[in-house]
Amino acid sequence: MTHPHSLRLLLAALGLLIAACGGGATEGGPAGEDTTTPVAPAIPSPTPEVVSGTPATGTPSAPGGPPAMPPAPFAVTSAAFEPGGPIPVEFSCDGAGTSIPLEFTRFDERTKTLALIFEDPDAPRGTFIHWIAWNIPPGNIEAGALPRGSVEGVNDAGETGYQGPCPPEGQSHRYIVTAYEVDTTIALGEFAIVDELRKALAGHVIGQAAYQGVYPGP
Repeated sequence: MTHPHSLRLLLAALGLLIAACGGGATEGGPAGEDTTTPVAPAIPSPTPEVVSGTPATGTPSAPGGPPAMPPAPFAVTSAAFEPGGPIPVEFSCDGAGTSIPLEFTRFDERTKTLALIFEDPDAPRGTFIHWIAWNIPPGNIEAGALPRGSVEGVNDAGETGYQGPCPPEGQSHRYIVTAYEVDTTIALGEFAIVDELRKALAGHVIGQAAYQGVYPGP
């Protein structure tokens, strides 16, 4: 016969066993209900798309840098005087009459030769041509000399070559040199005049640029 005290211990142990195996109550919910909030699976962040290409303007630059600036256009300048500034005496009829030096920013790849027209638009009888030249190899021009192969024509004084600025006494005139990029060699002799040069240039000019000074200076 089982002792009553032993029976109570057995029943207590059985109750603990049932509680461990059954669904117990959770905080905020009835017994047996799983109230655990489901965790959504992690979604990997998308990799940034790498876009490559040429900017709308300029040339491609280093990654992350600004677009490169487009190349400068064809232009002519002179180290002898500032744009619109006074032309030194040595390049005039009052000095040695040395032809002016000229520098260029760039040339089109199609340029075969250069041509020059140096003129005074303020002359009393209309524009006076001081210098024309053609078949000049592309490159900077030194004072007093044109590169080998260049040809100089007749100016409005009736002489071949350069004539420096020479306005009437007391007057200040503008003097403009226009440079032309030419895609061919001009078939003119040294006695050609400006009208013949302009006719020969028709249809062959790739680009042109002008530079101006004054004489005498203000």
